[in-house]
Amino acid sequence: MTTATAKMQSVPVRKSITVKASVEHAFSVFTDGVDTWWPRTYHIGKLPMKKGIIEGRAGGRCFSEQIDGSECDWGQIQVWEPPHRFVLAWMITTNGVTNRNWPKRAKWRCASRR
Repeated sequence: MTTATAKMQSVPVRKSITVKASVEHAFSVFTDGVDTWWPRTYHIGKLPMKKGIIEGRAGGRCFSEQIDGSECDWGQIQVWEPPHRFVLAWMITTNGVTNRNWPKRAKWRCASRR
C-alpha cells in the first residue's frame, strides 16, 4: 500500500567503519570529540551551530549550542559503557524537529579487529 497515510516501517541501518586507532581513542573521538568532526551545517538549530556536545553518561544529553548560546537537543544517552558501547535515543523527527516523544534508538559499538 502506497498512500500518504500509510505508516513508515522502521528498517535497521548498519554501518561499519575501520580506523587505525585504539578502541579507547576511537570512542573518545566519536563521543567527547564530536565537536571536532560533526559538520557545522548539519544541525536543526535556528541559528548557526557553535558546538556539538555529547554528555558522557547514562541520561546525558546530545545537543548543539548555537552562536547565541541557545541549545538544541537532538538525543539522550540511554546506555554508556566506554570505551565499547553507547546507545542513544535519537529525537529528531522526519520533519527535522526535536520531539522527546519520538525517540529512535541508535547504537554504537567500538571493537578492535585482531
